[in-house]
Amino acid sequence: MLPQDRAAALEAGCDGFLDKPYAAADLVATVADHLSRRG
Repeated sequence: MLPQDRAAALEAGCDGFLDKPYAAADLVATVADHLSRRG
């Protein structure tokens, strides 16, 4: 992905962005981060 793709996704309202290919640890960390924000 290009840096502007990340920026466009975040500007569109996405809470985060995970580039492909990603490591399983990155996915787990991203999900954990989002779940911890839910309260």
